Amino acid sequence: MKFQGKSKKYLIIVLKVIGWISLSLFSLLILIALAIQIPFVQNKLVQEAVSFLESKIGTEVSLDHISLSLPKSIVLNGLYLQDQRKDTLLYAGELSINTDLWKLTRQTIQLNDIELSDFTGSVQRSQRDSSFNFDYIIEAFAGDSAVAPDTTQAPWKFSVGNIALNDIRLSFDDRLMGNDMTVTLGALEISMEELDLENSIIKIDEIDLENVRANIVQTKTTVDTVTVVPDSTNQPISFDIGVNAVMFQNIQALYNHQGTGQIINLNLGELVLEAEVIDLKNHTIDLRKFSLQNTFASYHQMEGFQKNEAEERIQPSNPPGDSWDITLVELDLSNNSIQYHDFNQPFQRGQFDPDHIWITNLTTEANNIKLVGTDITGELAAFSFKDRSGVSVESFSTTIALNDTSLQVDNLKLISRHSRLQLTASAKYPSLKTISDTYPGASIDLSIEKSIIGVEDIRLFAPALFDSLPITLPTATTISVDAGLTGVLKNLTVRHLNIATLQETRLDAKGTIHLSKRDDPYVTLKLEKFYTTAKDVHAILPDTLIPAAIALPEWLNITGSLKGTMQSPTVKSTITSNFGEIKINAELDRNRESGVSSYKALLSVNKFQTGKLLKQEEVF
Repeated sequence: MKFQGKSKKYLIIVLKVIGWISLSLFSLLILIALAIQIPFVQNKLVQEAVSFLESKIGTEVSLDHISLSLPKSIVLNGLYLQDQRKDTLLYAGELSINTDLWKLTRQTIQLNDIELSDFTGSVQRSQRDSSFNFDYIIEAFAGDSAVAPDTTQAPWKFSVGNIALNDIRLSFDDRLMGNDMTVTLGALEISMEELDLENSIIKIDEIDLENVRANIVQTKTTVDTVTVVPDSTNQPISFDIGVNAVMFQNIQALYNHQGTGQIINLNLGELVLEAEVIDLKNHTIDLRKFSLQNTFASYHQMEGFQKNEAEERIQPSNPPGDSWDITLVELDLSNNSIQYHDFNQPFQRGQFDPDHIWITNLTTEANNIKLVGTDITGELAAFSFKDRSGVSVESFSTTIALNDTSLQVDNLKLISRHSRLQLTASAKYPSLKTISDTYPGASIDLSIEKSIIGVEDIRLFAPALFDSLPITLPTATTISVDAGLTGVLKNLTVRHLNIATLQETRLDAKGTIHLSKRDDPYVTLKLEKFYTTAKDVHAILPDTLIPAAIALPEWLNITGSLKGTMQSPTVKSTITSNFGEIKINAELDRNRESGVSSYKALLSVNKFQTGKLLKQEEVF
C-alpha cells in the first residue's frame, strides 16, 4: 500500500512538471505573439532585418513596417531594394501572406493567401556586361561553396490558396540581347484548386486578369533554326494541369521587332473561358463556353524589311494514336477585328488583297463543337465579317460532321453582299489519309438549292477571270444556280443543272461525267434548254464583236446532246430562233499523239430566214 501511494505521488509530480513546462511554453509563445504587436518590437525587427540585408548585399534596403500575427499572417509594407547603380531594383508597397507557420514543423509550406500591391520591379543588363542587376544578391546568399542537399529527409510539401496582384509595374531592359519590355498590371487574381508538386498536379479554379499594358521591343536580329523533334522522341505532358474559369479584360500588348520590321498589336476587350475539364496530361479539354469580344489583333510587316528566312525542319509532332478529345458547348465571338499588312507589297484596289487584310465586325456563334481524333462535329449558328476590300459575309450557318471515312454538311446558308448560297452535301471515301490517291472512288451527293452568285463577288477574288473573256458583264449581274450531283467521282451523275442570268438567259442540262487519272473526263450531257435574247447578248458583248452586216435574232434556243471528251466530242444540236431552225450533227476526233484532228459535220436548215440574218431581205 505504501508503494502504491508513493507511485501515485510521483505520477502527480511528473504531471505537474509537464503541465508547468507546457504552460510556460504556451505562455512564452503568447508573449512573443503579443510582443510582436508592440510598435517598438516591430520597429526593432524592421531595423534588424534591414541591417542584415544591407550588410549582406551591400546596397540600400528599407522597410517601412512589418506585421506578424502568429501563426497566420505576415505583412510587409514599403519594402525597397536598390541595385548597385543606385536605381530601384524592387519596391513592394504591401506584401501580405496568410500562412500556417505551425506546418513548417511538418515540412509543409502552406500559403493560404498571397496579396501583393503597388509593386515595382526593374531588371537590367548593359550591353557590355553579361550579369543582370540582381545577380549580386544571388551571389551574396550563395556562399563560397555549394551545400549538398540532404536526401535523407522527407521532401517539403508546398501549397498555395489564392494569389492577388494589384498595381504591378515591371520592366526588363536587356541591352546585351536587345530585349526591352515594360508591363503594367492592374489586377490579377488566381484561386488554386489543387497544387501538388510532388505528384505533378497544378489545378487552378479561376484566373481573373484586367487592365494590362505590355510593350515589348527587340532591337537585334537573330536567325534561328527551327527543328521539331521527331515522333519517336516526343515526351508526354508530365504535369496534370487544369483550369476551371478564365476572365481577361482590357489587355493591350505591343510587340515590335525592329530588326525584322515585324509589329504585332493586341487590344483585347474581354475573354471568358468556362471549363468542365482541362486535362492536358490526358489530352482532354471539355469547355462550356469560350467568348471573345471587342478585340483587335494586327500583324504588320514594315516596308524595307524581309521576312525571316530561318531554316525550318518540321516533322509531325504527335505520335500515332496520340489524339486529343476537345469539346466546346458554346463559342461566342463578337465585334472583333483582325488586320494583316505587308507594306512591301502594293495595295490592290477593288479586289481581295491577301497582303492587306482588315477584317472588322467579326462575329461567330457556334455550338456543340467536338474534336475527337480526326472526327469533327459542330453547329455554326452565325458567322459574319467585313473586309476593307469589299469582301463581306453577312450571314453564314451550317452543321458539319467529319470523320475518317465521311463528310456531312447540312443546311449550309451563306449570304454576302451580292450572293446567296444554300446547299447540302455528303461524301464517303476510304480514308482521309489516302484520299489523294483514292478520290476517284469517293462518292458524293450535292444539292445546291435556289442559290445566287453575284458577279461582283467573283470579281473581288478573281478579277483577271473577266479580263480574259471577250465580254463585259454589268456590275449588278447575278447568276442563279440550282443543281444536284450524285455518284462516285469517277462516274458522277448530274441530276439537274439549272442556271439563269441577265434578264432572260437560262440553261437547263443533265448528264454524267466519267473521271479518269490518265484520260480526259468523258462527258455525256443532255442540253434541255439554252435560251437567250438579243438584248442579253448586246448587254455583254461590245458592238465591235458583233459584225455590222449580221443581225442578231430576237431570241435563241438551243437543245441537244454531247458525248465524249473535250478533245474528241460528238455533238447533236437543234438551234431555233425567230429566224428559223438549224440542226447540227458533228464529230471531232483529235489524235493525242500526233495532234492531227479530223472533222465530220452535217448541217440541216429548215425555213431559215437568211435575209434577216444578213440584213438583206430584198436579196434573200
